Amino acid sequence: MKNNNIIVLICFILISINGFSQSKDKGIGVLFLKSSLPDSQTKLDSVCIYDSTLSKTIGIYMYLPDDINSIFQIKSKHIVENCLFEFEYETKGLPIQELEKNSFKIIIGTDSLNNPVMGWVKYNSKSLGYYLWEDYLLKKELYFSDSPSMYQFYKTPHGEKKIIDLIKDDSEYSQYLEKEFIFNYIMHPIKKEGKWLKVEVVTPSDYCDEVLKPKKEVLWIRYLDDKGRPLVWYYTRGC
Repeated sequence: MKNNNIIVLICFILISINGFSQSKDKGIGVLFLKSSLPDSQTKLDSVCIYDSTLSKTIGIYMYLPDDINSIFQIKSKHIVENCLFEFEYETKGLPIQELEKNSFKIIIGTDSLNNPVMGWVKYNSKSLGYYLWEDYLLKKELYFSDSPSMYQFYKTPHGEKKIIDLIKDDSEYSQYLEKEFIFNYIMHPIKKEGKWLKVEVVTPSDYCDEVLKPKKEVLWIRYLDDKGRPLVWYYTRGC
């Protein structure tokens, strides 16, 4: 029985680390197949990925709902690992590198030297959807990703820093999680100003449970880096 508990704990750790990892470049937004969204009426399950000329196919982005091994796939001989990531519950997309006229420049994966491989997708509003982090993150309850801006709060954008006494996470599994989960808190977005975001910081977090007398304070954070990449993230699978 003791061995079974150890196995369960190890599985939990591995799943947690995999599910919450923020190591991949998430671009300035996410591109996704509309057919992969819940209750979607769109039946198209794949799109071609092109080179920069938009004339030569270098891969294919697929949604295969009946594939028990891998529902989301990138088929391309140019990559050894794809850059698909979960942005909503069991829904994955590709990071947008740049918006171009009638197309998206996306990061499809990495090569054998771990260099990012770019691809281009022709935009079709019937089959493809996209979100830009500058707007989409305002709809989410946020926490800091691991970056130099982590736990940095300000009274005003570019202004004086403010130290907050965040409550440490003392849950049973907190010692196994990454830096993002050292503290028990959540940030509710209020409004943006450039790459800055005004948030209500609540500690301990009231995201999933009602909290008696939590500490609350309205402050500013950097939520995007200089390239428009997110410095914060959210729980894609809810509570």
